[in-house]
Amino acid sequence: MSDIIREMSDISDKVGRAIVFDIFGVLISNGKNLELFESIREWRSEGWMIGVMSNTSRGVFERCFTEVERGLFDVVVLSGEVGISKPNVGIYEVTINKLRVEVEEIVFVDDVVWNVEAAESLGMKGVVFRGNDDLVENIKRIALIKRS
Repeated sequence: MSDIIREMSDISDKVGRAIVFDIFGVLISNGKNLELFESIREWRSEGWMIGVMSNTSRGVFERCFTEVERGLFDVVVLSGEVGISKPNVGIYEVTINKLRVEVEEIVFVDDVVWNVEAAESLGMKGVVFRGNDDLVENIKRIALIKRS
């Protein structure tokens, strides 16, 4: 296989994948999770879409993150704007529709088990956040499953 075809194949493997994060307990936990932001930058460079779905308002979201950090998110769904809070499946459906990818291609990360269970009930892959190292390993595992 030529290098160009191999590169195109690598790109197509990456299209349509998304990771959606909760804010409090994941992106912010005892301060801003700067290490996770480095991973987010790496995942974006690998072709992952990055989103936020959180039970908060736009004002809080904007105070929590710099303009540069907010620019890392392709999709932002906030309960204060859509009028639905996790774990109500409606907020997940709004997120799925905004991402415009197959639900099976979305990984949802939250520190609250029942929020992750709600995501999984719709077909998302769910990861209960237990730290950055655990999350990175879970994303690697999910990416490998997708490629097989």
